Amino acid sequence: MVELSKKQIEELARALIEYKRPFLWVITDKLNREAKIEGEDETEVEKIACFRHELEEVGMIVSWCSQIEVLRHRAAGCFVTHCGWSSTLESLVLGVPVVALPMWSDQPTNAKLLEESWKTGVRVRENSEGLVERGEIRRCLEEVMEKRAEKLKESTEKWKRLAIEAGGEGGSSDKNIKAFVESLCFEVV
Repeated sequence: MVELSKKQIEELARALIEYKRPFLWVITDKLNREAKIEGEDETEVEKIACFRHELEEVGMIVSWCSQIEVLRHRAAGCFVTHCGWSSTLESLVLGVPVVALPMWSDQPTNAKLLEESWKTGVRVRENSEGLVERGEIRRCLEEVMEKRAEKLKESTEKWKRLAIEAGGEGGSSDKNIKAFVESLCFEVV
């Protein structure tokens, strides 16, 4: 539903190239053919065309992947995400630090929770035109992957453990699901 502008794609691409750390960037071209930014006719894949060779020297660009499988992998150092609720929960449950790049709806709130309440990520800051510049993206990557890596990893491990406990037998989520099912069964009878 939301597509990054050509200028934002350029800033993100340049930040990844300059940071020189391996990455996986998922760009779902099929969806982006339907979701165009007003005044822009290119898909996200077309917007990175001039950077593709440089990007692929450092990382990998794919049109789809299993986000859960990628985040579960031990090589996942951080997750640059728009902070939709599903992505937010997956980062918490799988213990992966976040670079939060929220755009709209619940995403700014989720980014605030990740950074300030749960302390599992760093949120990018936009400039006065609403653009997140490459230097800001690099700053956040460095914070998550280097400067604050140990503290963020401690927090992500804590939330991962709590999520596992809540979802396990006798945990709060387990109890709530059972109570919900029982309430449905009771109302039907």
